[in-house]
Amino acid sequence: MMPAHWEPYQTYIREHERTFIAELLPLLEQPSVSHQAADVRRCAGLLRDLLQHEGAHAEIMETGGNPVVYGEMAGERDDVTVVLYNHYDVTLRSP
Repeated sequence: MMPAHWEPYQTYIREHERTFIAELLPLLEQPSVSHQAADVRRCAGLLRDLLQHEGAHAEIMETGGNPVVYGEMAGERDDVTVVLYNHYDVTLRSP
């Protein structure tokens, strides 16, 4: 059972779910197979843009391989840190 204080969040999600999906579709449709560097770079750009759209400071950081997308958003409290990790490239396996 969901705590009562979560109801406004659930309502907001239900009311805006079509917008959330529409904003995510370009990222989900972008191929990001790890050995296709140009596709992964485009995916990194889409992810950075999505984070920036949501108000985060976001940047693409170069590595010896595919880039890493780093985003940071300041909150109202400085005693809480939330870290999210998203593996945005994939590897295809042979059937």
